[in-house]
Parts: sequence; structure tokens; C-alpha cells
Amino acid sequence: MASEATTLQELLVSSLAQTDALAKLLIEKGVITQQEFLAKISEERVTYQRMLNLWGLWLRFSVVLLALSVVALVEGVLLSQFGFGWFLLALAITLYVVKKFARRLLGWER
Repeated sequence: MASEATTLQELLVSSLAQTDALAKLLIEKGVITQQEFLAKISEERVTYQRMLNLWGLWLRFSVVLLALSVVALVEGVLLSQFGFGWFLLALAITLYVVKKFARRLLGWER
């Protein structure tokens, strides 16, 4: 086990150097062509971009869910003393706001 900590930058540089060296060797030996290598990079870039987009969607969803939970808690605490009717009214308003803005907050609508 290494005694010193490895930084993210060192890991990234090492990974890029290994990938570059491997690709150059495979191209030089004639195992693959440069065009095949570039095509595969394009395919993988799309895959990784989709994964990052899903991560962003989950993050936005979590933020919206947390905000709605806080709103529901506040509504429940503040409106419980006024009766169930006021709570239902506040719930209806909250659902309207969610319907109106959630798609935009989640990035589904541009």
C-alpha cells in the first residue's frame, strides 16, 4: 500500500497516459485502425454522457423531493391547528405548483 495519498489529478493523468499508450500500441501493431479507435471513443462518450445526465436527473429529483418534503412538513405543522379543510386547500395549491414547475425544475422541459 502506498504511504502517500494519490490525488485525483495524478489518477487522471495516469489513466489518460495508460489509455493513450495502449491505443498507440494497438494502432502501431495493426490490431486496430485509428478510425476504429476514434469511432469507439465516440460511442463510449455517448454512453458516459448518458450516465452523467442520469446522475444530474437524480440529483435534481432529490432536491425537488427534499423541497416538497419540507413544504409538506411546514404545511402540516402550520395548518393542523386550522383544520383539515385548510390543509386540503394548501395541498391542492402545492400540487398545482408542482404540476406547473416540476418538469422545468427536473430539466424535462427547456
